[in-house]
Amino acid sequence: MSFAAVDDEQQARLCGRARAKEIFQPMRWKRIGTLPDEAAKLYESARRSTNRSYSLRAVKPLQASLDEVEAVLTGQTALLGRDDTPSLLARLLPSTYVSGGRIDRYPTLEHSTSERENVALQYARLKPYTAKHPGQETKNAVLLESVDNYVLLGYTLSTKLQRSDTSKRKDSDSATPRTTSSVPSLLHLYRPVSAPSFSERRHDFRPEKLAANDFSITYIIQEMPSSDEQEQKEASVTLEVVLTSSLDPQQAANQDDKAKEVLTQQKQRLRHDALCLTRLQPFIDAYRQEKTRPSLTATQPREPQHDPKDCDPNMLRGSMFAGGRTCGVCHRKFGPFCWKKQCEACDKLVCNQCLSVLAAAPSFSRRKKRVCSQCLYGETANVAAMHKAAVEAASDDGKSSVSSAGSAQG
Repeated sequence: MSFAAVDDEQQARLCGRARAKEIFQPMRWKRIGTLPDEAAKLYESARRSTNRSYSLRAVKPLQASLDEVEAVLTGQTALLGRDDTPSLLARLLPSTYVSGGRIDRYPTLEHSTSERENVALQYARLKPYTAKHPGQETKNAVLLESVDNYVLLGYTLSTKLQRSDTSKRKDSDSATPRTTSSVPSLLHLYRPVSAPSFSERRHDFRPEKLAANDFSITYIIQEMPSSDEQEQKEASVTLEVVLTSSLDPQQAANQDDKAKEVLTQQKQRLRHDALCLTRLQPFIDAYRQEKTRPSLTATQPREPQHDPKDCDPNMLRGSMFAGGRTCGVCHRKFGPFCWKKQCEACDKLVCNQCLSVLAAAPSFSRRKKRVCSQCLYGETANVAAMHKAAVEAASDDGKSSVSSAGSAQG
C-alpha cells in the first residue's frame, strides 16, 4: 500500500484536504452490540468482495461545544499541548499506542469561506491488529516486528456539513423526503503518510521501515439542532469516529477454527479501541477547568492542580483492556523479581529496572519524580545493556560483602 509523500506544509495541507473528501464516499454499516456502560452506538462495515480492510463506526453525544472539541483534538490545551506529555492518541489508546512524538505543528489557516484548518505531523508506533507469524526468528526480531511504524498526518477542518433528519418518529408513509440542513461541523482525521525528510530523523521511522498496513482514524463532530427546551442547557454535539485497519474478515473466514478465534480477538480489540476514541468528555472537562482556573504567576510557582492521570478515561475505567502484564520498555512480564511501576512522565507501566528516580527542582517541588528509561534516555536507549549492568553491579556488591565478612572472621 503506497502512502502520499509529505515533505512540507503545503503538501501536508493538500494531502489533508484530499483525505477529507473521502468521508463523502458511501459505506454500508451494520449495527453491533456494545458495552452496557457505554453511551456510544457501534457499527461495523458490511462485507464487500473488493474491500480488504475492516472499519468500525462509533457514534456518541458529547456535552461540549465545537471550539472545546477542536481545542482537545488539536492539542491546544495545557494538558495536551506540551511536548513532554503523552499525546491524545497515547491517552485514548493505551493498549495500541506504544510510543511516538511530535514532528511539526503548522499554524492555523483561516480561509475566506470562514473555514479553519489545522495540520500537524507525528510519529506513532502502534501494535498491529493483524496477526504476526515470526517463525524461527530471534527474540529481538520478534520484538522489532511487534509494532507498526507510522508517520501520521493530523488534519482538522472547521466547516459546515449537511446533517440529515433520520428521526424514527417521522411517519414512514409520508411522501415528504427527509430534511437536510447545513450545520457547523468539525472534521479531524489521522492518516499515514510517507514523509522522507521527517522520517529520516529517527532510525526506526525510515521510509523502508514504515508499515504498509492501513490504519486511519476519522472524527466527524456536528452541532445538535437546538430546540426551545435545550436553549438554557449547555452546548451538545454528536461525535462520530471511524476506525479502519488492514483486517480482512473474508480471508480468515475460510481458514480453520484457530484462525477464526484470532480474528474474533482482533475484532474485539478494534471495537474496544473504537469506543476508547469516543471518550473525549474527561479531556473537555479538564480544558474547562483550565479556562476557569486563575493563571499562575512566575513569582508563585506551584504544582499543577490537575493530575494528567485524572483525565485519562482509560485510567478511570481501570486496566481491564489495557493489560498491564508486561513492561512497556523491555517487555518482560511482571513478577516477584520484576515489579510493576508507573512512569510519572508518560504514565506507562514499566518494571523497576526500567525506572529511575530523579530529584525535582527545589523551587517547584520537594518530591522526587519517577521516570522510565525511554523518557530519560530516548527511544534508542539500550535497555538490555542497562539491565545487564544493574545485575552485574548487584552481584559485585554481594561478592564484596561476602569477602569482607570472610576477612573479618579470619
